[in-house]
Amino acid sequence: QPVWKDYLGNVLAVNAATQVPDGVQLTNVQIKQTAPLFVNAPGALAVTAGQGVYLQSGQQLKIDHLQAGGTVNLATTAGITAATPTSASPQIVTSGDLALNAEQADIGTDAAHPLSVQVGGKLVLATAGGNVWLSDQSGDLVVGNIFAGESLSLEALAGSILADPTQSGLTLRAHDIDIHASQDIGSSIKPLQIATAADGELNGSAGGGAWFSAPASSTSGT
Repeated sequence: QPVWKDYLGNVLAVNAATQVPDGVQLTNVQIKQTAPLFVNAPGALAVTAGQGVYLQSGQQLKIDHLQAGGTVNLATTAGITAATPTSASPQIVTSGDLALNAEQADIGTDAAHPLSVQVGGKLVLATAGGNVWLSDQSGDLVVGNIFAGESLSLEALAGSILADPTQSGLTLRAHDIDIHASQDIGSSIKPLQIATAADGELNGSAGGGAWFSAPASSTSGT
């Protein structure tokens, strides 16, 4: 039987005991495969595409600007940052979905200089072995799953931060979570499911309401 692996070499497997609902018999698994463009760009990266952008690198991706008319998927073993962290313009603008993977490092430069994005679809995934610092400039930000090995900072400057209604499980997971929205965070129907470390904190602010669901082990700051 074939062994399926993702672009990082991880074996893909489905645990029927935990991932398949009771009464459902799994007969097959469909995997959508993409062929990313491998880039070696030690300097600033500028990308314009009428449709999707799929990039992979073993170096830090320093984005000057990336504009796409479809899905954007960036993966690197190093970090994903802005080439000019002080720029007021968003580094990533897409009318589609966005997925970011910085396996061993950070997304964004620091808490004061997050990676700035404008997402027309969903932020389906953002994972980092270190920190995640993200700022969305365009209306509501719909989030699938964000994981940070250290701290997570997320803000929506002109809208709400909402959980993807099609996804289940944790929305945000990190040692510490800092979240801010000019309007709502989550909703009464679909709160953000979060998890922090036992000694971690949840901090944030919302211009409207805020709805969270967290494991009992999570703690909250002020």
